[in-house]
Amino acid sequence: MSGSNSPTSGTYGGVIVGVYNIDTGTIDTVVYSGASFGNGGTIAVLAGPGTLDSSGYAHVNYNGSSVQLKLTGGLTWNNTGTIYQDGQIQFGAGSLDSATFINQAGGTYDLTTGSSQIYAFNPGSYAFINAGLLEVTGGGSIGEQVPLTNSGVVTDYNANVYVSDVASNTGTLQTAGGFMELQGGVLGGTIQSLSGNIGLIGTYTAAANTT
Repeated sequence: MSGSNSPTSGTYGGVIVGVYNIDTGTIDTVVYSGASFGNGGTIAVLAGPGTLDSSGYAHVNYNGSSVQLKLTGGLTWNNTGTIYQDGQIQFGAGSLDSATFINQAGGTYDLTTGSSQIYAFNPGSYAFINAGLLEVTGGGSIGEQVPLTNSGVVTDYNANVYVSDVASNTGTLQTAGGFMELQGGVLGGTIQSLSGNIGLIGTYTAAANTT
């Protein structure tokens, strides 16, 4: 769904609820100016198989244990702005679904609360690709269930973060006061503790350039 100043095009700063479809071969471009996904009672759904390019800043609203944003239908979302995830998001809405979120170089994705969960509806094909800054500034325990490909910086300041699958790391995974648990995958790049701790569990492959 595209048009002048809608949640997927132009400049948008309102509350986003309901389903927004981006068709095959379509690239919708939007500048968020304080937009928010979900309003507690009604969630937002961004559906592909097209592509959404976003800049500016937006929030995923907090509503306890309720998912406020779903990515589905083969959507690709490229972010060059700042996304503050206060509540929960879910990749997929049914079996064998797919969705990809790409935090581009210069983009920031901020997990701001202990409710900033990232769920995956399995089985499906999902990816969270970070080439910018993925930071955890909220406390509590946060689960990241979507396979993470990182060429940027992931920093955990003060939460317990559980990453279920590191598909690839050529950037930096680090703690700066929090605890990060990596539950298998391919670990290259830099893995370091500035303060806090990092735990490796399960089965993983350490690439030759791991430090």
